[in-house]
Amino acid sequence: MSTARPLSPSERDALLDAARRVTAEDGMEAATVLHPALAKALAEAFARDMGTAIRQRIDGVASIEEFVEALLDTVLTAATTWRDALVLINLALERLRLFEELSEVLEPWSDALRDALAHAQELGVVNRDLDVDTTAFVLRDVLDRTAKAYVVFGQRPYREASAALVRAALRA
Repeated sequence: MSTARPLSPSERDALLDAARRVTAEDGMEAATVLHPALAKALAEAFARDMGTAIRQRIDGVASIEEFVEALLDTVLTAATTWRDALVLINLALERLRLFEELSEVLEPWSDALRDALAHAQELGVVNRDLDVDTTAFVLRDVLDRTAKAYVVFGQRPYREASAALVRAALRA
């Protein structure tokens, strides 16, 4: 289980400034190759922010609709802060070659989703037969792609399509 502390606004701002600088100088693709430590640090910080945001928001949901809306609202709001680095973060994650390394980088986000799913199962909001470990990772992927489409590319229909998909998949 992840015990990463939340990022301070100044730490987040410093990472985002560095991401803006290297992508402006080197381009998005080259930035992940020329600055792999920064790209990984961005991905780790983003996962920490997502995990923190989900943990702060998910308590008190009483239905699958509330659960999914809380997840999507939380992820899209948090992702908006990271708008300038989302593509670089995704490229950094795609460059990881071992699932264990990917899992480690994404642990704060995946753990928060795992805990939220387990809690929702206890409340009878989410299907009790779902494997929360695998489902959390798959759900993280859906939420990540939704955030990228919504925040970076302005594809607003992704939000509702993702909500419908996740509700149907998780419904108890």
